[in-house]
Amino acid sequence: MSDLYFIDKCRIRFEPFLQKFLIGTTEDFRPNVLGNSSVAILQLIHKGYTLDSIVEIFKEKYGETCINDVVNYFNKLVQKGHLTKEKPLKQYIDFTRTNALSDNYYFYAPDRVQLEITRSCNMKCDHCYHPGTDSQQEMMDLEMIKKMIDEFSEQGVFVIQLSGGEPFLHPDIGKIVDYIYDKHMAVQIFTNANFLDNYLTHDFVGKVMEFIISLDGDEEFHDKFRSLKGAYAKTLENTKQVLKLGAKVKISYSLVEDNMKYVQEAHDLLVSLGVDSFVCGVPVPIGNAKDIDYTVEKYRKLQIFVSEFYEKNNVETTNRKEGYQFYEKLPLEFSCSAGKAFLYISTDYDVFPCPFFAQHNFKLYNMFDGEDHVAIWHDSPLLKEFRDVRISSTKGCTDCDTCKYWCRACVYNLTGKINGAPTFCYLSKGDINES
Repeated sequence: MSDLYFIDKCRIRFEPFLQKFLIGTTEDFRPNVLGNSSVAILQLIHKGYTLDSIVEIFKEKYGETCINDVVNYFNKLVQKGHLTKEKPLKQYIDFTRTNALSDNYYFYAPDRVQLEITRSCNMKCDHCYHPGTDSQQEMMDLEMIKKMIDEFSEQGVFVIQLSGGEPFLHPDIGKIVDYIYDKHMAVQIFTNANFLDNYLTHDFVGKVMEFIISLDGDEEFHDKFRSLKGAYAKTLENTKQVLKLGAKVKISYSLVEDNMKYVQEAHDLLVSLGVDSFVCGVPVPIGNAKDIDYTVEKYRKLQIFVSEFYEKNNVETTNRKEGYQFYEKLPLEFSCSAGKAFLYISTDYDVFPCPFFAQHNFKLYNMFDGEDHVAIWHDSPLLKEFRDVRISSTKGCTDCDTCKYWCRACVYNLTGKINGAPTFCYLSKGDINES
């Protein structure tokens, strides 16, 4: 074990907001916090120390009792493929420390970025926040995508999400996934799965950290909801096939009044097939969903249904299961990561805090406008609005940690203000108001 090893298949950076080092791999939904000993070992490996020399350094500092821990940790890194004898291609590893961001509620760089690689879609869904188009022209260019990925790689981004439209209609999606994977970033794909059968190979599936597949009821309702006969059958079959290849699959069930009665059956079926998670959520009232007859009371009714469904099926909410508890104790306000740890890039290469705010008055910049994007991330007055939202300004929310203070897009589209109170909260009984 005295041979020289190199760090591979992972990305490391210091996050000033947390005062912690983060490590992310191609298999992680979000990066994990590194302990002090882990940081020290990885720093020494990065500097070219062998295991024998690392053991001696730790033994001198902590005594003989630490030797087994160091060797076991080293072996674990080798087994996971994080250490290799072959020097990897350039990747993002940054052990430098930056001053803390004081009380500013955002990360020094996004941990995730979503690319709308195409607006083309084979469906016309009743609830879609960003209705697709039949046009094959509205797609990101492969070379432009590579340039963006290079930029985000340099910034230390951990996860690239691919969305649309339907991302599998992009002719270069295989090359896009390869390029992201080779940069040691995780790939997440939002899809209706109708074209997934063209990519059912171990090589492709193995490079995708997670497929988020939409399914919204029984066959009759799903096909009507998505305006495409046969959509349900195709989605279900390709979900089965990708699961056979060992893929991680999350089902996204968009809840409206008319499909509440199908959710339990859909959940039971998909769990029996082996999906990793089943998320049931109410569509944000934008795009096509604006035509849904939402009122505060109706929205609250749907949220109550979701809460009871999760409790009945012992399902942890997305916020609890996959939220920022990975980063230890963060303020509740941070759970809406729009403009704090997340950015969205439209097919036009315009940048927004999140896809639910993809409208002109929330545009931050264009990826190819020549501006200093890092400076905008830190200094944008618009992003400051998102980062300044505090629970302390909202009566009734201070001591509650159930919903993590709501999606800001839901609040904005139902109250008209980014920092508005979640008046539709299903726990509030109507008593959530701005104080």
